[in-house]
Amino acid sequence: MRLPLGRPLRYGDHAFVQPVRGTRDPIPRFVQAQVIGEGTVPLLDDLDALASESFVPSRLHPRIRAFFETPCTGMTVDWLRWEPWALGLASVYVPVAARLGNLRVLDRVEQPRPMSSSVRALRWPDGSTSREWIRTLSGTSQLFYAAALRPWRTPEKSYFSMAFPFGSVHLMVLLRLRQRGELLELSTRNDTIAGTYTIVPGERHFVALPGPPTHEVLSYELADDGLEVLHEDFLGSRRTFAMRYRLDGV
Repeated sequence: MRLPLGRPLRYGDHAFVQPVRGTRDPIPRFVQAQVIGEGTVPLLDDLDALASESFVPSRLHPRIRAFFETPCTGMTVDWLRWEPWALGLASVYVPVAARLGNLRVLDRVEQPRPMSSSVRALRWPDGSTSREWIRTLSGTSQLFYAAALRPWRTPEKSYFSMAFPFGSVHLMVLLRLRQRGELLELSTRNDTIAGTYTIVPGERHFVALPGPPTHEVLSYELADDGLEVLHEDFLGSRRTFAMRYRLDGV
């Protein structure tokens, strides 16, 4: 069942929703949060904490576990392409995202471009925790995204909640984890609650509103020297863009 829309809801009843508010100068920052310690930490302390009936971390390939459980390794965007039918959409989205300061998907990447990744632990006033995950194109101040990541599970399913701040609201992308043999797929598709929402945060309550009618699919694949990830964005059933990047050293 999807989140009820348009009315106040308690954070405690929906633990995957984070109390994220942000600023946009110069990079979206997560206000009302405290950094736990210094330096870079893993995305997850222990992937086994996400185990559910449909997700068994021990069956994943060790390289995938290493990506989530060790501090971030190098990343390289091999290519990013918008579908021909979506080029008009890209011409609008790319400058708007640049102005808003987050989720800055480029219009095209044809040559490999290294990407920096920074992860820090966050603690919120209610005692809950998240990971601050910021990606930038290496050697520049050009942000790809800033997000707060939180794992969440039910007895049956496992999820990642990604909160992308845009001023006083944030865009929440709730991705379900699915195993494909020893490989992994993250997706907002074909699930009762996964999807994209606009969250208006308060101190104890939040309001969920509809998000963009898009779907995300991230497919993790083995490569000779690490992992490859194919990130696909869909509008309805039609793919808008695809991006392939490599995770080196795992």
